[in-house]
Amino acid sequence: MAGCTNVLLSLLVVLISHHVKAQDSFVPTAGCLPATITFYGYNGGGACEFGTVNSSTLEYPFTTALSQYDFNNSMACGECYLLGGPRGTVVVMVVDLCPSGGNSICSTEKYHFDLADEEIFAMLDDPSKGVSSVNSTRVSCPLTGNVGVLTDSGISPYWFGLVVYNHIVSITSVDIQPTTESEWTQMIRQPYNYWLYTNGVAIQTPFNIRITSEFGDQITTSISDLTSDKLWPTNYQFPVPSSRLYPDVCTPELA
Repeated sequence: MAGCTNVLLSLLVVLISHHVKAQDSFVPTAGCLPATITFYGYNGGGACEFGTVNSSTLEYPFTTALSQYDFNNSMACGECYLLGGPRGTVVVMVVDLCPSGGNSICSTEKYHFDLADEEIFAMLDDPSKGVSSVNSTRVSCPLTGNVGVLTDSGISPYWFGLVVYNHIVSITSVDIQPTTESEWTQMIRQPYNYWLYTNGVAIQTPFNIRITSEFGDQITTSISDLTSDKLWPTNYQFPVPSSRLYPDVCTPELA
């Protein structure tokens, strides 16, 4: 595909070093695909429920909404993409949905990124264009710190929800387990990115939460009380072994 080539991971890190902290890094987790970009005004919340930028649940500053098909009922929440345009590159995190209803550019299967603000668009191309073509590669997120869990509002022993934040790779499942039992129960991901437990059996605290990444790695943490809107940091972050690198990644600018 035009615009895709073999490049060293170290080169990629250098190319975006003016956009992310020097100690941060990322690796490709998918191949190169063409995409389009626009921009809007993200002011917190969003379909992924991560909150505002620079909050405890969303420290990464470069964010985007993703077209409806690729948002995939919130499965893309927290994923990061390296975008390359005529002006340069930036890694953006998916925090919101660009809905297909009444918005033709977000209604196709082609990747479209509605960037959080004009400044991010300007890293890639001239904002006066309004719409631009870029290359995109899904990558691990250049985050610091560990994975965390935020409980939903109004939780109870019979209705429990949470959102997982600050994960460097995609999340595919979340399970819950009473500490007195060996069986795990799968929680169901909602279109607004919360994982829900609603099977009718009361939860007894403390209990365990198991989070599984797209590569099958798992993080387990314990929750000791049913307090709404409470942050539960874990002591772990997911690895991205070098053996999972994709050989073909996007060049920093369109060919």
